[in-house]
Amino acid sequence: MVWLCCFPMFFSGLYLAWRHLSLLKIPVLAGMLLVRPVQAQANTYPYSCKWISQVSANAVISFSSTNGVGIYNGSLYYKGKRLLSIYEGAFQGYGSSWWSSSLGAESSSGDVIKFYGNYPARAVDGKKRTGQEVKLLVVGLGSSLWYGKDHSWRNSTELLRAAEGFWVPSSGCRHHR
Repeated sequence: MVWLCCFPMFFSGLYLAWRHLSLLKIPVLAGMLLVRPVQAQANTYPYSCKWISQVSANAVISFSSTNGVGIYNGSLYYKGKRLLSIYEGAFQGYGSSWWSSSLGAESSSGDVIKFYGNYPARAVDGKKRTGQEVKLLVVGLGSSLWYGKDHSWRNSTELLRAAEGFWVPSSGCRHHR
């Protein structure tokens, strides 16, 4: 019950502070009324990149645009048919890569792990592995297809195996190096 005795003092303190700032009230309120919020425009820039499944060439993730600050927009295609939207980017700081999808009302996400040959790019031993093939592992893509609302993909073991396997980025991709 200690807070009950302090409660009136708290509000009286706020009132006194507001009253002493009366000279600032008018410009602040006027500024709030005069300044119209500016809507941020979603800029998109062309970007051409394909990740081709190492398991099946029928599965391709094709990126066509970027927002210019690290998010890449694309789609997953299987046998030429667009299945879902894919977004890819990197966290600030450590720089881990991520992916996200939109499956109608639900969405999925996971990590993108880069490999040089058969070794993770961020291996503990710290060795540079230049000259080896770059491969990407899209963690969780297969399970998001399996557990998504569209169960028709469950019949395509080729697609599910491709989703859980390695993807090879084309020469125009940021992961190609």
